[in-house]
Amino acid sequence: MEEKEYLEVTAANAFCQAYSKLYRVNAAFDHINLPRKPDVTVCIDGTPQDIEIAHLYHDQQEAMRLKNLCLQSPSGVIMAAQSHHSNVPLLTDLVQALNELLTKKSTKSYQSHHPWLVIRNGSPKWDKRDFEIALRSIAVPKHHPFREIWVVPDLTARQGLIRVYP
Repeated sequence: MEEKEYLEVTAANAFCQAYSKLYRVNAAFDHINLPRKPDVTVCIDGTPQDIEIAHLYHDQQEAMRLKNLCLQSPSGVIMAAQSHHSNVPLLTDLVQALNELLTKKSTKSYQSHHPWLVIRNGSPKWDKRDFEIALRSIAVPKHHPFREIWVVPDLTARQGLIRVYP
């Protein structure tokens, strides 16, 4: 399994575990999809659901250190602090990164009816509370292909999930 696929599968598994716990349903990773579809399909109480996975890191060094991530792959990785100065507050970086990611993903189209977007945080600098605060300032584009948008605030979904949209 390629690194990109490994990240997508582990993100899908983390999301499914937290979703199962939150809604008391069976949710499990099913399979990796072809490029024209969202990244993975999971089954929620026996119903297939296509999910696009995106990863969010504070900066490139953090991404490489945490996941040995190939940053040139089209895996939906967004770095918050690519060109920011160190005096920019972390929360401002988070809001900017979320807005950039949502704008980028809103322009894509998929061979899937009503896919979901799952954004997994890979940065130890942010936690669930940071995302809850940041969500007050993000701008979900008016037109996007997603039925639901979720944030997994830590790599393993230990902190649960945050629903972004609707």
